[in-house]
Amino acid sequence: MIAHVLSLLLLVVLPAPADAQSTGAPAFAVGDTWTLSNGLVQTVVKVEGDMTVMKGFGNCPTCLVYFDKNYVLIKVEQADGTPPDPAAIGLVPMGSEWKMFDFPLQVGKKWNIAANGHFRNDLLHFNGAMTIQAYEGVATKAGTFKAFKISRDWSVTTPSNSGGRGFSFSTTEWYAPDVKRIVKYTTTATNPNQKDWELVSYTVK
Repeated sequence: MIAHVLSLLLLVVLPAPADAQSTGAPAFAVGDTWTLSNGLVQTVVKVEGDMTVMKGFGNCPTCLVYFDKNYVLIKVEQADGTPPDPAAIGLVPMGSEWKMFDFPLQVGKKWNIAANGHFRNDLLHFNGAMTIQAYEGVATKAGTFKAFKISRDWSVTTPSNSGGRGFSFSTTEWYAPDVKRIVKYTTTATNPNQKDWELVSYTVK
């Protein structure tokens, strides 16, 4: 579940030429839509100033998610404006410390995340080491794309007063600038809710 939710945030930057070795900050258009092999459909429903709103998030496909210009998640709400049930949607990696991308993206770039997040009834601490390994072709059900290959190594612990449990997992994602998102995702996590996925179809403007 945790790796799956994190993966859903890995979406966007400006389209760039196929031979680009660097790509910049997010840009969306209303109607941009992506369908993934895990059944999720994500659609941009509003772009207003530096704010982008998308529909489709993890276990709450009708929820609206709000991102700033650096693609940092700042709010999740149901269609009627009320907060979603945390137990239903699982981990929500929200706030400036959750920097899933460090723009501009370029091969060799590294950065780290140290952040807290609630999952069910546990407060978890996440340490993540991010590396852009390559710019290469990747095949998906939606086609073959030039993409940045990003590895993420995660270490997760609970507070000592909750038993101090810990676990780790890794993900590899391929971000295609021409599609404005991650087009393929793999994980070493063994939880049945944490599965590999890829792009099936898309429409971008």
